[in-house]
Amino acid sequence: MSDDGWIKVYRQIWENPLYFAERFTKIQAWIDLLLLTNHKPNTFYIRGNAVNLERGQTGRSILTLAERWKWNQRTVKAFLNQLQKEEMIQYRTNHVTTVITILKYETYQSNAEQTTKQNAEQSKNRMHTNKNDKNEKNEKKYSNPTLIEVKEYFKLKGYTPETASKAYDYYEANGWKDRNNKPVKNWKQKMIGVWFKPENKIPAEDNPNWK
Repeated sequence: MSDDGWIKVYRQIWENPLYFAERFTKIQAWIDLLLLTNHKPNTFYIRGNAVNLERGQTGRSILTLAERWKWNQRTVKAFLNQLQKEEMIQYRTNHVTTVITILKYETYQSNAEQTTKQNAEQSKNRMHTNKNDKNEKNEKKYSNPTLIEVKEYFKLKGYTPETASKAYDYYEANGWKDRNNKPVKNWKQKMIGVWFKPENKIPAEDNPNWK
């Protein structure tokens, strides 16, 4: 039996309770980095600072990775140094975050993505016969966030994890409907409008994640 070939691992695997159940091994941490990596350019903001990421990069602080992997920060740094020494990644840390670049990223993505694009084109030709259907095709299927996603988003924006938990519990208990009993279709926008208040911010001196 040949051990060559590809398998697909969807990022929704994070929602499986087993994923974060135990302390990560090194290979789990490496796979997690691949899952966290952007497949296209992206920009996000931390305390008003723009962080520009290219394809094959991810922006995560040492503290965030330590919490995800159930490691201490020294172990995370040692692991990143090991990967960099073995020319698997390059990383740099500044006052905002840590940007990690997966070297030879196309090795992990190109063939699989090409197949995905071809399948998408075939599906497009079969399912859509006029321009009026294009907007419907491009709409992304909405799914409720996990507690981990909500906490990471709050942390990214500089708000306390306690507030993130309260927000998540509130909407989870209400089937992700707001106080007017309307479905929450854009949870990030809802968090910004309702929960991102000055009193819920993490004081700069108490927020080592951004140091």
